[in-house]
Amino acid sequence: MGFALVFLGLFLLLSRVIGLDVHQVMISWWPVILIILGIEILLFLFLNKKETVIIKYDFFSILIIGMLGTVGISFFIFSSVGLVDEVSATITSQDETRNLPELSEVVQPEVKRVVVEASWDDLTVEGTETNGISVFGTYRLNVSPHNETALDKEEYVTFNQIGDTLYVTMNRLPHKNGLHSNYPTVNGTLVVPSNLKLEVRSSGNNIVLRPRLQDADWTIERASYVIVHVPANEDVAVEASRVSHINHDHVEWKTSESELLEGSFIIGEGKNTIRILNAYQLNVFTF
Repeated sequence: MGFALVFLGLFLLLSRVIGLDVHQVMISWWPVILIILGIEILLFLFLNKKETVIIKYDFFSILIIGMLGTVGISFFIFSSVGLVDEVSATITSQDETRNLPELSEVVQPEVKRVVVEASWDDLTVEGTETNGISVFGTYRLNVSPHNETALDKEEYVTFNQIGDTLYVTMNRLPHKNGLHSNYPTVNGTLVVPSNLKLEVRSSGNNIVLRPRLQDADWTIERASYVIVHVPANEDVAVEASRVSHINHDHVEWKTSESELLEGSFIIGEGKNTIRILNAYQLNVFTF
């Protein structure tokens, strides 16, 4: 018993000096305690030359040994099923905001349409005059210092071209269940060529549109909240179908009275169209 306490104290002292993880030290120490107690009893039997050896333990010693054995077996079981790591991750975890790995894709000349499968929490779509698609943004997650993982580009977005259509799939980030559950949220930006038709198939997330020199039709389906920023000198028509709430900023809408609203307005000649289908709320701002 004395050897166990002495070695435990020395082990903890050295772990602090050389910077070992105390929780890992305590987990690995329990089998050592049982081994030291067993060696102590065997040494007592070996060094005592009497024919009849009686090992005397008082009630307190028996209680301590029983507790140590029970705790050691419990730690072994909890470690085997991963419960100790889960508790440690829950205690030491923290929320962090990180940058998504920036990803760019050159659009081939034969591509006429871009279809986006959007499952992120918040997505901003902007138009550009360049002939390429770029994806960037931030994501927020709960991480543990003992479980640092880097995010690969293929984990959050993939590109597939079929005929004249380029499919952009925005995947949900890997999540974790358990005591230390982790559900990352993503706030991303997608930049697409303004001269390509765009379809965004949402899964109930929030979408912000900034067309900028729009030269093709854009369609947004099944979004929750949609915000559209339209330049006042643009030639664009905004159409809404099956939208619960429509808010506008100095824009005169032509709407039909029903449970789900349908409406439209035109800026300039309305050369190109932005269609919002099956959304909960639509906000339109002109600048």
